Parts: sequence; C-alpha cells; structure tokens
Amino acid sequence: SWLLSVRLLLIYQNFPGQFRQLAPYLEQKGHELVAIASHNRPVALHGRVIRYLEPAKLEGVPNGSQIWHEGLERAMLVAHIAEQLAREGWRPDRILAHSGWGETLALGHIWPEVAQIIWPELWVLPQHGGYGVDPLKPEAGLASCLEQLGRNSLTRTALADASSWVLPTRHQAESFPAEFQSNRLHVIHEGIDTRLAHPNPNVTYEVRGVQINRSVPTITFVNRNLERLRGFDLFMRSLPAIQRQHKQVRVVIVGDNDMGYGGGDAAAPPLRQRMLEELQGQLDLERIHFLGRVPHPALIAILQASWVHVYLSYP
Repeated sequence: SWLLSVRLLLIYQNFPGQFRQLAPYLEQKGHELVAIASHNRPVALHGRVIRYLEPAKLEGVPNGSQIWHEGLERAMLVAHIAEQLAREGWRPDRILAHSGWGETLALGHIWPEVAQIIWPELWVLPQHGGYGVDPLKPEAGLASCLEQLGRNSLTRTALADASSWVLPTRHQAESFPAEFQSNRLHVIHEGIDTRLAHPNPNVTYEVRGVQINRSVPTITFVNRNLERLRGFDLFMRSLPAIQRQHKQVRVVIVGDNDMGYGGGDAAAPPLRQRMLEELQGQLDLERIHFLGRVPHPALIAILQASWVHVYLSYP
C-alpha cells in the first residue's frame, strides 16, 4: 500500500516537531496528510492541521501525576477529533505519532484496525534529569523515579497499542526495558539534509546586530533553554580561560531563559543571569553574544560560521 497514495494521521502536540522533515517529504510523495496539534503557530503543511486546546495544569500536583493527568486529557481531546474525522468518512491508513504526551491512547477504540507507528524518543531514567550526575542533585532514588513515572507510563501504554516504534539511534533504543526489545522496535537514522546543513565558507549573516561570518574564530552553544541539564553553567565557567587564551574568539549563544527540562526554582532568576553575576569581572562581554531564540535560517547560518560547537547534556 505504501507504493500508492495513502492517508496518514500525524499527531504531536508541538507539530511538526520530529516530523519537520518527514511531513513535507511524505506530501511530496503524494500521500494525504492530516495533522493534530495543540498550538496555534503556522504550520507548513498542505493537508489539514486540526488544533485542540492545551489541557489545564493542576495546582500543587507532583510532576509525574501532572504528566499522567495531562496525558489522559490529551487522549480524550484527540479521540474526539478522530471521532469527528471518522464521522466525516475520513479514515487513516496509518497513524504516526509521538508517544510522550498520551495523545494516541484512545485511538484504538475508534480505529482498532489502523496500524499505529510510534516515535517514543527515550525511556526516561533519573540520570537523564541529572540525579546521580549533577552534584547539586541527590542520588537517584524513589523520588526521582516517581518524577518520571507519568511519562514512562504514557509511553508504555502507547507502545502496547502500536504496531511498531521507531527510534533514530541505538543509544535511545537501548534505554527501553527488555520487554520492548522486540521485532516491533526499529532503529532508523533520521538522516541529515546536506543540501541545507553543510559547511559554507562564504556564509555571511546579521542577526540581532551581530555580523556572522567565518572570518572570526567562533564558538557556538545552542539549546532551546540555557539550563543546567544542557551544561550551560559548565560552559559559562569555561569561558574566562578560553577568552584569556584566545584573544580574538567570539562566543555566540542561542537559547531562551526558561527552566527547560532540568526544572528548578521558578522563583529564582534565570540561569543566564546567575552565571553572569557569578562570573562578573571575569568575562569580556564584548565577545559574548546572547541571541535568544532565532529563526531557523539564522540558526543554520550561525552553525555554518561556527569554528567549534559545544553541546553538553546529562548524563
């Protein structure tokens, strides 16, 4: 059936997310796509994008319970959308979805015969949150395991209903318990679009008033959020020595100031502010550029101009 045009339902609350490259490719091949998301940002898709409202957060509820509650809410909201599609006479040949948010959990009741292909990403362990790794966090224990219980319970339930699940790397696949190491698990590298992501000695770009090109030795650090889980504090503490040893080097930092995956104290100042206070007088701030979040073309240009790119993550 994959040789012909098929109907595909793509589900991810932050769509396109992991489907950023895959969705246009599938449409180019002539397949009919419908996507379900829970945000209102524009999406470059020829097919329908159906939105649902984000579930409300519960006050004072532990993270693991919060995730499970939110996942069941999303499952219900997506199921109602699927039921409406079914009433309209639209039925997918395959369902492609991310498992981490519970969105597929009720779809077997509406289309029990439709194969679900799931992107589960990772079986989250306490070490991924820094427990037993970060000296400021305790060793992994019951509390840290309970923190991940909701997310992994959603994943376990989603995979139970799936025909197969896809992971891009062996490292991610091996994070899953033995019960999931079966012939339904497929490690498929997601590929790199080398027409877009490639060295470019002639790149020249201005972003937030900073001229980006290859003429100045540049170190880049890029994360969605500047947080401990991504080693932002370690990176910042390395800069005084780097700047002393390399008088021309420029540092370009991309990322927001939210807490991110690592969590933390919402009332505390952002980590960027705390690191700048800690390192006051030790940094040449004229050669360090904080760009916040940038458009994708600017991000590619920044990476093309980079001489050294630093990426850190637990564990």
